[in-house]
Formats: sequence, structure tokens, C-alpha cells
Amino acid sequence: MKNNQKELGGLAELLAARQPLFDLTIEDLEEITGKVGLQTKLTAEIEKKFKNFIDRNLEIIPNNKSGEDIYKALMKLIREQNDLVITKYFGLNLDASLDQVLSACIAFVDKMELPSRVFRLKDAKAKEMLINNPPEKIMELLGYDNVKDLLKNERLEEVYGALRFAEGDEWLEDFNKQYSKLRPDDFVDGKIEIIKMPLKWAPLTKKFIEKKKHNITHLKELGVVLVLETEDEELRHGLALKALPLIVHYFYEVHLYSAFFRLKARTLPASSFGKTLEDTILADPKLDIKIAGEHIHWRVVQRYFGKLDDAKKHPEIFEPHLQPEDLHWDLAENALARYIPELMIWEDLDYVGAIYDDLPISLNMMDLTLSFANNNRYKDHLFYHFRESLWNEIFARYMSQDVLEDMLLAKLNNALVMPERIRL
Repeated sequence: MKNNQKELGGLAELLAARQPLFDLTIEDLEEITGKVGLQTKLTAEIEKKFKNFIDRNLEIIPNNKSGEDIYKALMKLIREQNDLVITKYFGLNLDASLDQVLSACIAFVDKMELPSRVFRLKDAKAKEMLINNPPEKIMELLGYDNVKDLLKNERLEEVYGALRFAEGDEWLEDFNKQYSKLRPDDFVDGKIEIIKMPLKWAPLTKKFIEKKKHNITHLKELGVVLVLETEDEELRHGLALKALPLIVHYFYEVHLYSAFFRLKARTLPASSFGKTLEDTILADPKLDIKIAGEHIHWRVVQRYFGKLDDAKKHPEIFEPHLQPEDLHWDLAENALARYIPELMIWEDLDYVGAIYDDLPISLNMMDLTLSFANNNRYKDHLFYHFRESLWNEIFARYMSQDVLEDMLLAKLNNALVMPERIRL
């Protein structure tokens, strides 16, 4: 069969980045940080990791196969690992129900030692916000005449989780304005929770599940990961290896945003905290620092510190605002591999891929498990998480303690700029 693989073509091709802007950005990064040759080194590393993974884990010879052949082999591997998780680690039969597998996923993650310290909105304040703006569609669905009865009888986190599904854009816009008025003393220390929203919410969550092709989400401000119960049996396919990484991923996401909230609560004037919070909840946090003309996402800072040895994870630039555990970060696949050794093959591959047939083939576990679970054909396979991870990896590698001290310390007390994704 004809081999359709191209030379990697460097990071720009893997990212589909516009030229010459990408090369100019790399030049700026090198000039700012003094780190030269990282692009070439990272490209070679990706190429080597991709080849080694294929050689060790797939029963094919990549140089003699098309991209579709490699993709099919990857899907076969994901299916085998999904079945292994269900039988060996969940103790279930392969024909276990959707609800049984979801419950097993939650129970498994609950037993993992993940960073659970969280800075979350107080229950009393969250309830006050709902009393100010009663969620009429939720009340109608559940048969309540007033919002106080709703809050008395229903779990607060479930009500908040249903807001985005039930209430319209106009209501949400009005409700979200309240975030700008919040102050640091409206927040409290707590622990991240994984909550399964029962089937009574299904009429509201159905469209979200159909659109996202999965049933996991999170609430940044309440420190909650939500697993939405559903009767959609189509989600049963590949569910274990789809839901497990997603739950862990959102766990780390909640922790990431919590650290950001805590940092801003302690470095911004109380009157400015709410606006930053509103922007973050509605979009993504970017620090008011730039490297090579690009605003740096808080996730990149966490990724950088996540790669450091424990002894180096608490730089003075964050003292006394954050504690070492606030800067803890890891990939979902790396965290899972500590409990499921068979998943070790996916460690540190989130930014690894190769170009075949003018398309990236991703070795990002999130991309592959979602592609498998959703029965994506080769031409429709996912590589979004791979590209996002590669962008973050590039910027994290150019970071250093000196760069952070020079650029972050001077900006630590500044408000967020309007966030936007890193794109060239």
C-alpha cells in the first residue's frame, strides 16, 4: 500500500499555523528567553516518540502503511484497553449497563489521590444569586412555584449545573452580571467533588450530550465535576476509556481555575476581583503578560510548574499567594497510568502526532478515546486536544524561572485582559 506520510514539516505544519508569523514568534521566543534550537529539538522528539509508539504498540510498520491503516490500528488498541478497564479494574462484564460503567468511573476516580484543595463560591452566596434571578425553566421542570423551595429540596450544585442547559441566553447574560460583583470573601476553601446528576435532569442535558458526544462537564466557581446521567445507550460505546480521562481532566481543570481564583483574590483589589472572575468563568484566564506578543494562558504556567521536581514547584514569585499544592498539575493519562499500568503507554504523548494524508494523526489519548467512542471515521478523526497541547508545550518549554520572574512578578497585581485562545 502506498505510504502517504509526509516529512513532519516541523511544528508549524503539525499546528497548521500561519507563516511567516509562526517562525517570527519562535524567533521572538528565542530572543526573549535565550533558548535557541528548541523548535528543532521538539520536532525531532515528536517524530521519535511517534515512531517508537507505533513500533512498540501497533502490529504494523508505519513506513508501509497509510494514515488510515495507522488510525484503524489505534482504534483497535483503544477498544482493547477500554474492555480491559471494564473487566479488570471495574470488575464488570463487558455488557454492563451505561449507568454501571459511569458509577464505576466515578468510584475509581474518587479513590485516586488527586489535588482536591479548591477555592469555591460559598453556598450562601450561590443561593443568593439564584434568589436574585430565579431559574424559571428549572422550577417549571421540577414543579416548584418559588426559588426558595427549589433550593431547600434540590442539590445546589445540580441546579447550577442545569442553568446553562435550561435557561436562555438572555437569562444567563443577566445572571452572569452578578459574578462581576463578587468579592474574595464570597469564596471559601473546600474540596473538589464529583457529582452524578440524576436522570430527572435529562430533558435539560440531552442537547448538550448530543452536541458534545459525552456527558462530563464542570463548574469552575463551585469546584465541581458533573457526570450527567443519560439513557442514551449510544454513549455506552467506549465509555470507560472516554469517561475516566474526561473526569480526571476536568478534576485538574477545576483545580487549575481554583488556583487562578485564589491568586487573583490575594493580589487584586477586592473591587476588581469580580470582573476577573466573570471574564474567567465566561471564557479562559490569560495572565496580563506576553511572550513574543502572545498573552500567556494560566494553563501554560501550570504546565511549566507541573514538569518541575517537587522541590522547585513553589517559586518565590507566588509566595505567599499560592501553596505548592495549588501549582500541582498533570495530564489525565499520566495520572491514570499510576493506577492502571496498561495506560502507561500514553504518558507524555499529549503533544505528539504526525502528518499523514495532509491530516495529523494524534497520539493524544483524549483525541483517540473520543474518536473511538464516537465511531469517527478516519477523515473525521479528532486532533484538537493534540494541537492545543502542542501549543502549550511550546510555550512551557520556553519558560524559565528567570522569564517568569521578569515578566510575571511585575504583572501579578494587574487585572486580566480580555481572553482569547493562542492562535497565530
